[in-house]
Amino acid sequence: AVLLIQIGLFVVVNNIMAAPVATGGQLYQNVSDEEARTAVKERPPYLHGKISRQEVENLMRDNGYTEGLFLLRESSRTPGDFALSLIANQKLQHFKVSRRTGQYRIDDGPGFGDLDALIQHYRHPDDRMPVPLANFCSRAVTPQERTIYEDIWKETAAPSTSSVTAGVGAMQVNTPAMQVNTPALQPRGPMAPSQPASAIPMATEGAYAASPIIRPDGTVVNPNPAPTPSADPSSGAAPTMAAVGDMEEREGFRNIPRVKEWFDRDDAIAQVSLKAKEEKAVKLADINGESDRANQHAQQFSEAALAEEKMYLVWLNDHLEQKGQPQVEDLGDSIKNAVPVLWALVSVSEQKAPFFHKNPRTVPQEVDNWSILFKFMKKLDIPVEEQGEGEDYSPALDADALHKADRREILKLFSRLLMYEAGKNPFPY
Repeated sequence: AVLLIQIGLFVVVNNIMAAPVATGGQLYQNVSDEEARTAVKERPPYLHGKISRQEVENLMRDNGYTEGLFLLRESSRTPGDFALSLIANQKLQHFKVSRRTGQYRIDDGPGFGDLDALIQHYRHPDDRMPVPLANFCSRAVTPQERTIYEDIWKETAAPSTSSVTAGVGAMQVNTPAMQVNTPALQPRGPMAPSQPASAIPMATEGAYAASPIIRPDGTVVNPNPAPTPSADPSSGAAPTMAAVGDMEEREGFRNIPRVKEWFDRDDAIAQVSLKAKEEKAVKLADINGESDRANQHAQQFSEAALAEEKMYLVWLNDHLEQKGQPQVEDLGDSIKNAVPVLWALVSVSEQKAPFFHKNPRTVPQEVDNWSILFKFMKKLDIPVEEQGEGEDYSPALDADALHKADRREILKLFSRLLMYEAGKNPFPY
């Protein structure tokens, strides 16, 4: 009996020792192909740990330092965030990948639920990347992991992108067997909640100081009156002045010197444009006389526009400062790409910024920004097209002229933006 027990134990131990183990880099022997692919995608070979920029530089050079070569690494400064390191224009550049509201994104780009989806997106041309991601720089992985992800990478190859070999096959390693149930990479530390855009504080001193509103009868109105409860709709009573707006107070608002100047300037611009149209339609025979009159109009317009430009420049830089954007020196070449104007309108409207080219590199992108601005203005009911007749005539804005920094078009544009701000906040001062 003792002999039989010993023989039985020997058989059991021998069977255990003969069981298959993960050797030779075969990590996923007892799982399906789909499970293995999912595990590799959760921590793809291009995802490195907390490595320094110098280590990134060395890895890139070891892998050829080719255009579009990249890797993703954990941020050493912000737990839970990552950094995308990329070779573009023969230089190593770094881009922050942040995790907000459960999604990964670069700057204000689209959000993705996992890192691999973000990487696959930027394999295609995008304004936020100087070049598309072409191939990756792998960390030390088993040959099986490398083969699995190489197949995934080829299946999702971006158009006009050659097959990836440099980044994938560059590192030959002999790693020991690894655990199958390796947990997916989780963000470290609490995730910072997204913050809503803060309201722009109104100035109380200087050029934007509060001014009293004067009624036609001479009484002074508080620019920030306390809210008045509206009438009960069920009572059948007419809405209160607070509900429909006090027309006299609005007229008083127009009497504020600086606001009145905005309206007067816009009227003057419209009248000059209308008069030029009328003179052209008449086709006066005296060409010299017509030229003299045009020169006189241009001189008068130039004198008025000079003061107007200074006021608009102060207004623009004030809103750029509110959005944390760089100041501009003039209303000419500094704004021909429309970027400062778009940021200013986002500040005024307190609306979400539309997608636009924040760093336009070509003329078509600059022109496209003006079209985006016009659509944004129409959404906010700011006049863009030609409107009205006679004294109510409002000329259309010309995107091509604005891109060429035409002075008249720029003044027309800014007068409407300031009028929008005045109408949006009847008592902002």
